[in-house]
Amino acid sequence: MNGVSKKRVRTTPLNSNSTNVYTASSFPTISFLVGSQRAFIDPKTIKLNGNYSILRSDNNLPTNTPGINAGGAGNGTGVNNQIGAVMSCLDEINISTLNGRSLESIRQFASYVASATQLTHTQLEYDNGMGLSDPTLNNKSVSSARVVNTSFDFSIPLPTGMFESQKYINISEKGLNGFQIDILLARDAQALGPYFNYSGVKSSVLDTSVSVSYKLSNLFLTYDLIIPSEKVFNSLPSSGSMSYQTINTLNSTLTASDATINLRLGGGAITSLTHTIIPTQNLNNITQDSYELLNPQNAGGEAPVKEVQYLKGGVNTPFTFILDSEEQLDLPSKVAVAPQSEILKTAQNGISLYENTHNKLSPNANLGLLTALTNSSTQAQIRTSAPDPNTIPLVLGYATSITEQGVSFKNQEYSIRIQSELANDNVNAFRTFSRNRNILSFSPTGINVIE
Repeated sequence: MNGVSKKRVRTTPLNSNSTNVYTASSFPTISFLVGSQRAFIDPKTIKLNGNYSILRSDNNLPTNTPGINAGGAGNGTGVNNQIGAVMSCLDEINISTLNGRSLESIRQFASYVASATQLTHTQLEYDNGMGLSDPTLNNKSVSSARVVNTSFDFSIPLPTGMFESQKYINISEKGLNGFQIDILLARDAQALGPYFNYSGVKSSVLDTSVSVSYKLSNLFLTYDLIIPSEKVFNSLPSSGSMSYQTINTLNSTLTASDATINLRLGGGAITSLTHTIIPTQNLNNITQDSYELLNPQNAGGEAPVKEVQYLKGGVNTPFTFILDSEEQLDLPSKVAVAPQSEILKTAQNGISLYENTHNKLSPNANLGLLTALTNSSTQAQIRTSAPDPNTIPLVLGYATSITEQGVSFKNQEYSIRIQSELANDNVNAFRTFSRNRNILSFSPTGINVIE
């Protein structure tokens, strides 16, 4: 491009320590400084790079052996293969200007990623391509379990709202004038857990013989700069504005079979809402997968969601009817739980803003219809190539508009009514991720964020 050049940049953490090792128990915060330059950042190219490993308290790596169902002696330490080992470590991401003005702050970041990944990536992408950024990203839990028997290098994107806005970010004095990224690591018990075998039924393999922890080392950030020539830069205005998205997190609980959760979102331009459910006993619990987002749970097992209503100011919005999946819940002979398509499709639209031709939905991933098939000579590839069954997350939510301009919830309360088979005997964590469109104005006098 005439008058414009491109440059790849690599930067190390602002808070580097002598060993360049970051763990949940020591050095859990990682900071990167993107200094002011007469250039634009391509946010799609921002990558966190480094080395990942899991260590047992005896200072050895795991020795996971999926053919052995009994955990112990090194066998039974896994990660969530849907979002990967490294993403599981990222609990919070904050982006701010160099003078401390917050641009975006996402809590429970890995849980947000878990709500979206399988609904925006195909089975083929999990098998071919995604593993290049993190080799634990694949279709099977046992495959990830074998990967973490070694340390490995990674290069992952940071899919925050701002970095996924697909717009070049001006980091010169005629824009943001630089920014800082702060990452808070998740606890070991949140990021790690058992791995799972599937042979007709799901069984977890957990090593309880020693404690385990993860570590990130040799970290650095890379990104591409678009550098205008002096003539082009001088022609740019010294003040202006840019729009970008942010992700906000709200936490509630779900216990009753007919529950209405009221939320004060406060946003002036909310483009979509996403809700996830996970039993509270699974959070920060190394005996469970803390990112497995399925149906709510009773004390005795799964409690499928039957009906969902979305309301704004007490009125059904944007649907004038109840989203009802009750007739879809049970297949004949209760072989498997059928997909809640009316509910899941609207949630998928909210995550992708209607760009949802890529997803991992299938009879096996949704229903587990292949799990009872024997591994006979004529069906040798079914278990080998198919995703783990019944692993598509139950996600609720919707896109507020098709224009991506957003809808204001500043003066009206948002509510979601959920009818399920819960029996008031177990508490489920209910998380809400709202995507908000923000306008950032900049001038020689400073930066202002306008909702």
